Amino acid sequence: MRKLLIGTAIVLVVGVIALFVIMPSLTVGVAQSDTETAVIQRMTLNDTVESSGAVSAERTAYLMFGASGIVESVTVDVGDTVREGDSLAALDTTDLALQVALREDAVQIAQTTYDQLLAGASEREIAQAQANVAAAESQLTTARTSQTNAPDQVTASCASAATAGNALDIARTAYDAYLEAGFALDLNFTADPDAEAVTAYENAQSSYDAASAQCMIAANNAANADAAVASAEANLAYAQAVLADLLDGADADQITIAAVQLEQAQTQLEQAQAALDRAALTAPFDGVITAVNIEVGQAAGMTSAAITLVDTSAYYLSVDVDELDVMRLEIGQSAEIALEALDGQIIPGTLTRIAPAPNPGAGVVTYNVRVDLILDGMTAASSSTSERGAAINSLDTAQAARVREFLPIVEELGGLEGLVALSEQPDGNAQFIAALRDGGIDETVIAQIESVGGLDMILQVIEANTDLLAPSTAAPASIDGITLRIGMTADVEIVVGTFENVFVVTSEAIQRTGDQEYLIPTEGDNIPVTTGLSRDGLTIVYGDLTEGQTVYVQPPPSRTDASPLGIRRLAGAGS
Repeated sequence: MRKLLIGTAIVLVVGVIALFVIMPSLTVGVAQSDTETAVIQRMTLNDTVESSGAVSAERTAYLMFGASGIVESVTVDVGDTVREGDSLAALDTTDLALQVALREDAVQIAQTTYDQLLAGASEREIAQAQANVAAAESQLTTARTSQTNAPDQVTASCASAATAGNALDIARTAYDAYLEAGFALDLNFTADPDAEAVTAYENAQSSYDAASAQCMIAANNAANADAAVASAEANLAYAQAVLADLLDGADADQITIAAVQLEQAQTQLEQAQAALDRAALTAPFDGVITAVNIEVGQAAGMTSAAITLVDTSAYYLSVDVDELDVMRLEIGQSAEIALEALDGQIIPGTLTRIAPAPNPGAGVVTYNVRVDLILDGMTAASSSTSERGAAINSLDTAQAARVREFLPIVEELGGLEGLVALSEQPDGNAQFIAALRDGGIDETVIAQIESVGGLDMILQVIEANTDLLAPSTAAPASIDGITLRIGMTADVEIVVGTFENVFVVTSEAIQRTGDQEYLIPTEGDNIPVTTGLSRDGLTIVYGDLTEGQTVYVQPPPSRTDASPLGIRRLAGAGS
């Protein structure tokens, strides 16, 4: 197939009949000579702008996780057809779920605090605050009394210590005399522990120690009495302030601060929930999986695409057009697209976008334009009902995701008819549960299915959603069994004008002398013409012409001396 050049001059293309079909009828041979002739035809031609490019899909989504983690599941493969909302992959969400739970607790605490400030203190809280004030007052009274009595207690306690000291001195003197008398009688004398002097000395020592301790305690109490009073006064002031706040209620600043703290807690919860939600990838639209870059057990981040999804419901060409040609383009103009992979088969198209600014870079100034392919009449490559992503209309997202997990198993059991037959068997539900277990369905899911009715429930769901087992329509389109794929090379001709019912002749038949143009008919005088646009050996001609008229492509020798206006006749025919 010919390659079309970017930014070429205006060209003509046959609108209804392919050019290569018409060409043979324009050039015929003359039986009596080797001179070629051409036939003037009347037809409708299109004025086009040409370019080339590659097929692109309507939308391409490079799906990335919104959180980092370990890949827990991947439910699609390259080439799978999926529906909007289908589950594609998921991360292990243990840590993310914990963060959500912690943020929920924080929101609850902040909400309680805020509500309490708005509601004011309860009777119980006020009663407790009043009791705290009374206790603080009692403690202050005790501290002040101790402060007043401290000097007297020091005097009394220390006097008792002095008296006990005098008694100890007397007892020690008697004890020493007892020992001297004993040693005087016997050098090996040993004091009798029950002797009066011994017991009196020991008792005096104990009394003195106790009295001295009391003296020191009284002195310390006297030294700390002022601090104890100050502390009791502070405690009372605090208790009174708390009671006053409860009685007065929260002020505007406190409520504002509590509201801000509640809002912050809610924002953090939303962020944690968003991170948890983004740990799962779902299809944003119907399409075909073109890349899967993750595996189960692999660490996945937020900086690279995990899965690529392409919307194959529509295709377009993005091509560049020269600055001279772009001035002739308008949104809505029709186009003809030829794909190399389809052996030149023509697909209609529509011009839908013209870039307002030129392509960056030096060189020839070009503008990018978009031409949408019109796929009416093209067939969609059907997908197996076992593919992930069967249609689910009436189920909510959570239910749909759950049902999709075991659709392949349902198909293996014979689809809807198979389930109906299974339900009529005495052990049909047990067989169905066993099939789910053999198919790798999680035991938690199986338990939930059993709890709501097992096979009967699944059968009801599928009967109420008959499109569950319908083939997907998101598969790539195809022509004559050839699948239309992204990146296929295509030539496009955008129709910028139409010349209806004009005369066309092969360009080689146009004769030129100076600035004059003419045709040489096989009969009659030369015909002066004005030429229009040319392409692929054809030129539009204006003049005194007749449809079907035959003209020479190359003039025969006998006509080479004819003037452009046909004043001179055939050679040898006279003047």
